[in-house]
Amino acid sequence: MYYLVTTPVSRQYDGMWEVEWALKGDLKIKKTPFRGVFLVITEEDALKLIRDYETTAICRVIPLEIIARTEENEIIEKALLLSKEKINEKETFAVRCKNRGERLDSRRLERDLGEKILSLIKTAKVNLTIPKKTVRIEVFGKDTGISILEEKDILKKEAVE
Repeated sequence: MYYLVTTPVSRQYDGMWEVEWALKGDLKIKKTPFRGVFLVITEEDALKLIRDYETTAICRVIPLEIIARTEENEIIEKALLLSKEKINEKETFAVRCKNRGERLDSRRLERDLGEKILSLIKTAKVNLTIPKKTVRIEVFGKDTGISILEEKDILKKEAVE
């Protein structure tokens, strides 16, 4: 499983150490082109382990189910496949795109993907304020992470400066 971890810009390496200490197992940490953002690859339940571990540098841990190239068609194709699996009939959803460093129109991507999901899952409904599921598109340079999550699936912590 992939996890995108964010930290304050000046605390990225502290965050990497905290992840290593919390997980203790077989993991790989991959830096991104952006300070304060890195990728963790592990088979462990990183959310639970990091949630239970006292940290000072980690702000967010976002599970990513798929890593794709940052190309609009590929992102939409992979997100639709995942949506078909994860968004049930009559569920509410929203599409959210966090774009770091690429020339990609996030708002247009959110709208286009949302329309395609609605045409694929006819009884699903869009709810932009409190959706049951959120299609997360996390662009970090040439790579993009895609996942479909509920709010409880994202770990939010308070970083201490």
